[in-house]
Amino acid sequence: MRIDILTLFPEMYEGFLHTSIIRRILEKNLAEIRIVDIRTYSQDKHHHVDDTPYGGGAGMLMKVDVVHRALLDNISDEYTYTLLTAPGHRPVTQKDLERFSKLDELVIICGHYEGIDRRIERYIDEKVQAASNYLNKIWNSARYVLSILGNDFVETKLNKNDLSVLDQWIINRLNETIKNITMNMEK
Repeated sequence: MRIDILTLFPEMYEGFLHTSIIRRILEKNLAEIRIVDIRTYSQDKHHHVDDTPYGGGAGMLMKVDVVHRALLDNISDEYTYTLLTAPGHRPVTQKDLERFSKLDELVIICGHYEGIDRRIERYIDEKVQAASNYLNKIWNSARYVLSILGNDFVETKLNKNDLSVLDQWIINRLNETIKNITMNMEK
């Protein structure tokens, strides 16, 4: 499975992809996740990606031409499933995640601001709500994929004697953080 996440804030995902279950899935080549900075598809010198809504109104919209270029550059064929996350749509469910996990290719467009110019909707297969539970849903889908691994999955253990005191401290802090995040996500 390949997942492309199109976003204005790629740095938000970098740490998430290199920890715990998601990292293991990527290391086992069970999925490929690419983070795409939508801003790189802007053609003006200031890399603008936002515009005011036609007819006025509050907030800003992501420009359709920028998102369209990013989308066209990151889909391999007509079978790519395209998901738009933005406020005001229905929440993602566990059944959705199970359905998405069976896809060969998924492109997730992360809506920001007040949304995206509606002209992009003809390229979208489904719209879902962007919410605080979004990372939780990705985490749960990763756990679902990991459950499929069964006994084939071997976790690597570090030998503390081979690590410096500083490395041990960093790993302990990281493990505490992962434990706290996991505990809070499972609530």
